[in-house]
Amino acid sequence: MKQHSTQNAGPRSDSGTHSESRRLASPVLIKPELASTRLAEDAASQPFSTNGFLPALKWALTRRAARWPKTCEQEILTSVPERGDSGEVSWVMVGHSTVLLQLGLTNILLDPIWSERCSPVSWLGPRRVRPAAVAFEALPPIDIVLVSHNHYDHCDRPTLKRLQAYHDPVFVTGRGVGDHLRGWQIDRVTELDWWSTCVLEQTPERSGLKIQFTPSKHFSARGLLDRNRTLWGGFWITGKVNEGQANVYFCGDTGWDEALFREIHETNGRPDLAFLPIGAYDPRWFMAPVHVNPEEAVLIHRTLKCPLSVGMHCATFQLTDEDVDEPEERLVRASSALAADEGRFVPPQFGERQTLVTFHGAHLSRARIDRGKRTRRT
Repeated sequence: MKQHSTQNAGPRSDSGTHSESRRLASPVLIKPELASTRLAEDAASQPFSTNGFLPALKWALTRRAARWPKTCEQEILTSVPERGDSGEVSWVMVGHSTVLLQLGLTNILLDPIWSERCSPVSWLGPRRVRPAAVAFEALPPIDIVLVSHNHYDHCDRPTLKRLQAYHDPVFVTGRGVGDHLRGWQIDRVTELDWWSTCVLEQTPERSGLKIQFTPSKHFSARGLLDRNRTLWGGFWITGKVNEGQANVYFCGDTGWDEALFREIHETNGRPDLAFLPIGAYDPRWFMAPVHVNPEEAVLIHRTLKCPLSVGMHCATFQLTDEDVDEPEERLVRASSALAADEGRFVPPQFGERQTLVTFHGAHLSRARIDRGKRTRRT
């Protein structure tokens, strides 16, 4: 099927490209294994389960979706520091589940989508109501792109091809998703099984990283006949910060599963920062197996014992029936019940560059917001 395109998709001029000396070497894969057998078995039965084809048809014929605005006003960040500080973790929520993460001296982009629709075609499918909060041309040099799974709102072909042309990053994703990328002439790809890890060595210009692919309760498909043929999940990212290390958890899409998130916590400890989905959850009879609601996202936060979680997967594309502002409003109410020692869980602040500026062991002390240069756009 015809893929939609983005504007200005050509590579930078010679003055703006990265030299070979600045490229990250291909990651070294370690500890390959497929560990969460229970989730794999659950996935194998999903084609005719609660969120399978026939329930999807029922939902399409009977849904009563809230009316979203055609556009949401958003200030666009037009200036981002080329590199973060070696002792800091900074991030910008770009929109939906797209996060620009600056971990030490390394720039990471997670589930990037700058396209107007998350769809296989340009003329149909969920349309963006909130513009990307960072201008594509304002992105710093991107070292690594992480793709959690192959759904169109997370694995956007035009954006990924554009990133390769401009930045030539390393792409890390789940097993099987690399076939999509290589089919799009993206060749610097590392695929991971659940719990497997790749390591990117430190260079004078960039921090070393360890990236683990973590399980989630979800599914994969880009068409009617390829369900669950590629892996889905999240990322546990560990990088050097001054003399210690910081751990960042990006959940990807998931349904609530207490045993799963307890396993992630028992395996990796608690993250310093987590990005957790809060939207695309109604109707519950259909979406509960694969998308948490805000109250369940707070349960994930509690299970991980995270000092700071940030909501994502909301307020950009209307994928399900809830209103555009409902996930953030419900998150504020649900997180207000967190005790003082249970950390904070905040809605996304799209276009705000935020920084963890003080660490004490694994404990967040405070955060700073850097508004940067921006322009208003609807």
